[in-house]
Amino acid sequence: MRSLVRLGAALGALPWCLIAADQIPVVFVPRDIPVEASRRLLGRGLESPSNQPPYGHATMREALGAPVVRIAIHQYPPAWGSFTVVAEYITRLLDAQPEGELRPTPMWSEGAIPQVFGTIEFGGGVSRPLQVARGYVFFQDVKGRSWCARYLGGDPKREVVPKIPSPQ
Repeated sequence: MRSLVRLGAALGALPWCLIAADQIPVVFVPRDIPVEASRRLLGRGLESPSNQPPYGHATMREALGAPVVRIAIHQYPPAWGSFTVVAEYITRLLDAQPEGELRPTPMWSEGAIPQVFGTIEFGGGVSRPLQVARGYVFFQDVKGRSWCARYLGGDPKREVVPKIPSPQ
């Protein structure tokens, strides 16, 4: 998809990342994403409510289930401004408490088109998909279980959205 940023190849082989001592590295590793994946909605319709119970983890970091080597971001939209915005957002999501609970399927009815595509890389060569939209996250843990979380809602302290720069 041409509208998604793929700067890493143009800037050389160096992986760009944002990391602190206690954080999971978030790096930019450009990769093409199939068009059908970039058009599917994250969420579900009102006609199919979720009856599955939550898994019982408070945050994305807890749900991952094993030490993460890194999170590789493959594509993100130019409107997000820079990879730093994406990396900071992913880093904040790791320890944020979602609205409601982390669940195997969404409980909300609205959908969101994925904007950020990546993989969560665990030890032993295991990697799992990560898809992010503004306020929504879908990912798999080390065992391949699917998780979803919503970070919007009436409580501004719980709203976790990217800090996208305003167009000038």
